[in-house]
Amino acid sequence: MPKIITIGFETAEVEKLRQAGVLATRGHLGHPYQVDKSNRWIEVRTKPNLPNYAEQEIVVLDMATRVSDSPEYESRESGWQVLQSRGIVDPRSPVVVDRLDDSERILNHGGVFVVFATARLVLDYRESDHQERRLDLWAILPEFNDLVINFDTGEEITSERNRYGVLLAKYLASARFSCTFNESALRSGWEVTGRNKYGQPVALVRPPSEDQKGMFVLQPPLA
Repeated sequence: MPKIITIGFETAEVEKLRQAGVLATRGHLGHPYQVDKSNRWIEVRTKPNLPNYAEQEIVVLDMATRVSDSPEYESRESGWQVLQSRGIVDPRSPVVVDRLDDSERILNHGGVFVVFATARLVLDYRESDHQERRLDLWAILPEFNDLVINFDTGEEITSERNRYGVLLAKYLASARFSCTFNESALRSGWEVTGRNKYGQPVALVRPPSEDQKGMFVLQPPLA
């Protein structure tokens, strides 16, 4: 049975998977939190927990943003700073950048990334060398850099009649999307598996190929 890590899910949700016989480990990247808006740079405080991440074979990531009033208890400085201009700190983005080598190794050895997708939350960060970077949670892998993602919400989803659309149809039927993908900007290899009522892609798959052993499944969150 493959090793699976779920990231961003509540304990009860992971327990349901375990009861169904799925060997799933629960991990998290930290929680976004509020700060006063200003033009100051402040330290990013976080408390990630990704047990045995480098050895996982399937990564299931919930991108939903749940903002708290303050950093997590016993959180620590991450070596990153964030600009306070948006009034929010998302510690998850620096964490996925710091673990990029592990994510790429998982992918290059045939791993699967299942992402419950949301629109981008882009913030200005800088590392200890003060090199500034605009990041969001999609920085988990460079294959997502070219995705054009638009904020939109709805629950009317039609699955495509291709191999993966048919396979994932029952999950799309109980999902509610919070973003759409620009189809004209998709690079070769991506397949649309679900669309909203206006024909815009809300679910994608990128199956393994000669150039890429791993696989991506981008899904709207389950309602």
